[in-house]
Amino acid sequence: MIAGSQSSPKPGTVRKHGTVDITVHQRQRDETLEEVIPPSGGPWGGTAVDQAFLDFMKDLFGADVIDGLKEEDLEDYFHLLHEFEIRKDQSNQKETITGDIVMQMSVTLMDLIKKLRGGISSHIKTTKYKDFVSVEVQRLHIKAEIFRDLFKSTIDKLIQHLRKIFEKPELYDLKNVIMGWRFF
Repeated sequence: MIAGSQSSPKPGTVRKHGTVDITVHQRQRDETLEEVIPPSGGPWGGTAVDQAFLDFMKDLFGADVIDGLKEEDLEDYFHLLHEFEIRKDQSNQKETITGDIVMQMSVTLMDLIKKLRGGISSHIKTTKYKDFVSVEVQRLHIKAEIFRDLFKSTIDKLIQHLRKIFEKPELYDLKNVIMGWRFF
């Protein structure tokens, strides 16, 4: 059986889930588990999806805008990341993501976009995202298709790793797979 897991952090520590760890165990006749394939994995957790979001935002508004937000108002930068964390969590609770993903934009972020790009809506219309992203009042609307794409690379890498594991001769009679993860 396979279970994706995170090792338990020490009490009092804060841990971002940046990796996926996969191990294979086999149930023995005495109902105990024996490790068949040792833990393996890679950087396919929530922080990889966070980075995809930041890359998307830099692609949409420019690295100078997002880096400027981080330098000018770190609290608003973290608020943007927190907004994304909330949307990730909400998407983890649904089987499919439909409709727009709506995120609150800080005044500082909006002012930076206006200062460096001349206007938010007019700038978006000049990007490859013109049909997928819009701004209404202080809210960034992202089409579900784009939001799902933020997870794609991470999921593809995880699937590729799982395929390699499933090809191992030790797993010729594999009958059950147990997986659990969330992109936090």
